[in-house]
Order: sequence, then structure tokens, then C-alpha cells
Amino acid sequence: MCVIVLKPKGKKVSKEDMLNCYSHNSHGSGVAIADGEQLPIYKSMGTFESFWKILEANQDKTLLIHFRIATSGKTKKQNAHPFYLNGEQSLAFAHNGILTSYIPKEKGSIISDTMIFSKQVLKPLVKLGNHALFNPILLELLGQHIGTYNKMVFLSKDGEYSIANESQGKWREGVWFSNENWDSSCWFGYGSRPRKITTKKTKTKKTKTKKTKRNAKKRVQFQDRKMINKLLVDQIQNGINYERCRICNTVYFVDEWETENGLLFDGTKDPICIDCLMA
Repeated sequence: MCVIVLKPKGKKVSKEDMLNCYSHNSHGSGVAIADGEQLPIYKSMGTFESFWKILEANQDKTLLIHFRIATSGKTKKQNAHPFYLNGEQSLAFAHNGILTSYIPKEKGSIISDTMIFSKQVLKPLVKLGNHALFNPILLELLGQHIGTYNKMVFLSKDGEYSIANESQGKWREGVWFSNENWDSSCWFGYGSRPRKITTKKTKTKKTKTKKTKRNAKKRVQFQDRKMINKLLVDQIQNGINYERCRICNTVYFVDEWETENGLLFDGTKDPICIDCLMA
């Protein structure tokens, strides 16, 4: 399950907690930073250390942080949360849960249930005014509509925030977490924690299987990294550091950190930006 972290101004997130969230939700990380004048959104499919540098450098601001586990939509940086909700990029949101009624029907769809819900429900609401999603009555109705399994957090560039189904998450030292599934110290069952009972033979067999799977995963990651490095080298040598949306013709700079209005690639050519895809 994904996790949303809302860090108000004046509070801090610990590196240990963020690493645990990242380790349990490894399909993309993102953060919206409210600095009063702007609301930049940074997303990454890279290492935790590179993402932590962004969080650490902005501990004095209100942050909306999201760690994703893909349930629908491609595992791409552009599908990582948060997302913008208005054209001036002054309002953003993040979602935790599964919106079953909004899951794309097309197999292998690029976009996610969150993106469809944003287009069909949230953006029309925002057209009523940027503060519509901070109205407690509307927020309560929204929470009932998405169900208690789902949580959403909204953040403006001024640092104003609201939470749909806030009671389903938990505040820790002034920081709100949408769930605690990432924290191994928490137990979510009933009664006492069950004790593991395994034989020596079973334990050896499981350990061997896990080790084999882990080694296989490392080999795949190494091969993927080699391919990515080769692509980066080709780009540098050929001077290619940008892409152009095939519909609106807008040029986007390709960088490790991108804002939400980056590019989606359907295949290896003909990129399309998020705004055109969702239009």
C-alpha cells in the first residue's frame, strides 16, 4: 500500500522513517513543496539518497510526500504522486488506496485510477474555486465517496492543507502518515503478536529460495542500470537533453528531477505530455 506523508511547516521528518516508507513503496517517490510563492513537485524513480536530499533541504517548509506502490497505471516517474489540480500549479494532491470504480479498463493502461479520478472529479471541483477542497463539508462528502480505505491530501502553495479521511491515518509528532504498514514496529492484528514456528528444514529451504530470488533481482537491476547508463551516455554525446510533446509541441527538459507536467512515452518515440494526455 502507498503511503502519504504530510509534514506541516515547523515539523520534521526523520531519515529513518522516510527510508522505511521508500523501502516498502518502491514504485516512485514524489514531494510537493509549499514555499508561499510556488508549489514545485519533484518526482524520482532513483535512489533514496537523492530523494532524501530534496526532503532534507526543505525541512523548513510544508511538504506533501508520497511513496508509491503501483496498482494501476505504468510504473513510471510521471505516475508518481503528487499531481497538480490547476493550471497555475498552485494546488496539488496525493492519494493512498485503490479507487476501484476509476481503474482503467484498458489492459496495460499508461494512466492510473488516481489520474482518472483527478480528471473526472477533483479538477471539476477545483473549477468552483481553489479553496473548494478545503471546505470541511465537501471534504467529508469526498471522504464518503472514496471510502475509508482511501485517503487524499491537498496542499496549496501557501502551505494550506486538508485531508480526506484524516481519521484513517495517524499523526506522529505533528506529521501525518496515511498508514503505518511501512513500520515494522507496528502490529495490525488482534491480540498478541503470533509467534513463528518453523522447522530447521523449512527455514533452510525458504532462506535458499529468498536468496535465489534476491540474486536474480540484483542481476536484473544491474542489467537495467547498464542499459540506462548507455542511453544517458548516448544522450550526452549527441547533445540530446530535451523532448517535445507531439500534440502541443511544448519542449520539456529531460532531467533526473521533473515536475508533474513531464512527458509520457508510449513506446520509444512520439512523447506526449501529461496535460495533453489528460485533456
